[in-house]
Amino acid sequence: MWIRRISMIIAAVVAGSFLVGPASMAGPQAGPEAEPFIIGGKVVTTPYSFFASLQRRGRHFCGASLIAPQWLVTAKHCVQGSTGGGFSARIGAVNTGFGGELVTAAGAILGENDIAVVKLSKAATAKPIKIAAGSPAVGTVNKLIGHGQTCGPPGCGGTSPQLREVDTTTVADSRCTADFKRGKEICFQGAPGTSACYGDSGGPSILGGELTGATSRSGNNSSNCLDGPGIYNSVPGYRAWIDRVTGGAVTAWEATS
Repeated sequence: MWIRRISMIIAAVVAGSFLVGPASMAGPQAGPEAEPFIIGGKVVTTPYSFFASLQRRGRHFCGASLIAPQWLVTAKHCVQGSTGGGFSARIGAVNTGFGGELVTAAGAILGENDIAVVKLSKAATAKPIKIAAGSPAVGTVNKLIGHGQTCGPPGCGGTSPQLREVDTTTVADSRCTADFKRGKEICFQGAPGTSACYGDSGGPSILGGELTGATSRSGNNSSNCLDGPGIYNSVPGYRAWIDRVTGGAVTAWEATS
């Protein structure tokens, strides 16, 4: 996958200049500290209660969304190798270093393709986000949120401590040529100079206040985040699986909210 391949590239670049912490893919694998950043967006000053920064030893490596008090949804490549936990989530903050609430992960459940859910060690007090009824239609504008790097080429910068957001448009599936999975993924294309990037993986796309996607990879296999469209997991497309592995926790919460 794009992010996995770029992890190797960035690791090589970073290794020559300074020491890095754990790999962004939650496991003992070589790679950068974080997967894909929001490029060309604006700083978020009012917290999103559901947004989570996945962290190891206080360092951000991926994004996630709180979909029930004790459950997050993220990208599979973010937590593959860490199904037993070993990381935490800072939820409802606008900075990776403070604010919100910090909750340890009890473990992660991996789904097909690039989707995963994380069970927290205890229920968060923050308000989760509802999952949209279906994938966004072509032409709709979704908001991307994350702490990813703010430039396109791999290794050009680190993650953004401050949360950022940017609007992007749902485009035809055919625009994403990187092994696109219809019904399970969304193809997004932002305005020139805007994109999700390294450090944003697993983070949300939202439309009308509801969760539509979780960042996955480049839509055209480019290592430069600005070179083409981006692929997000369609969270609505995995709703049945999410309900099954969470024991109906998401549907139960939505019914009472």
